[in-house]
Amino acid sequence: MKRTPTGLKKLDDNIEGGFPNGFNILLVGKPGTGKSVMLHHLVNNYLKNDFHAIFVTTDRNKEQLIEEVPEFEKFIENKKLIIIDGYSWKASKDGGEFALDNLNDLVKLSTTIKRIRKTIDSDKVVEVFDIMSEFFLWNNERSIIKFVDFACARARMSKTLAIFVIEKGMQPENVIESLKAITQATIHMGKEEGKRWISIEKVEATDVKQDHFYFKISKDGEIIIQ
Repeated sequence: MKRTPTGLKKLDDNIEGGFPNGFNILLVGKPGTGKSVMLHHLVNNYLKNDFHAIFVTTDRNKEQLIEEVPEFEKFIENKKLIIIDGYSWKASKDGGEFALDNLNDLVKLSTTIKRIRKTIDSDKVVEVFDIMSEFFLWNNERSIIKFVDFACARARMSKTLAIFVIEKGMQPENVIESLKAITQATIHMGKEEGKRWISIEKVEATDVKQDHFYFKISKDGEIIIQ
């Protein structure tokens, strides 16, 4: 089974070298637990490993993403990182070529992703949905679960990757459990007594050696697993 490293050695060493290609990853945590930092690290790492990324953003625009991760700019310029802006419309701003004008047209979003994928001449692709929880404000739960199920099938069939970010507390626990059942890997992030932690709850077809890590975020925004 071919795997792609996360770029975090201690994490990779505990999941047999990385997440298998074709896997869908659920990234879950409350605000302030480091989800965005982890997501940005993973995407940046995949881009450096010659992946293309389709990044659906609902809580920041392209400029804000570049401000947080300056390295993203060069990947956007060479079209290895394509942003689907689902945020700017809320402020009546132009979000660019692939902007969404609402979050309740899941068919249009799927069509946009498929159209972008047709322009990518590579099987090394990661689809990112940050944050997926925002869609629950505009759609019923069943529609979201069906959308994620189709996205997961797309990744599985094409042996690519997908990452879905869930803000814990924005949707019922039974919905999160349904999403865990659909996806092949779950990363749960939390914070207790000022210490941030990562819990590897599930990685199918993988011998997870250690399922709990504490980590720090450096001044440069890098994740340091302890």
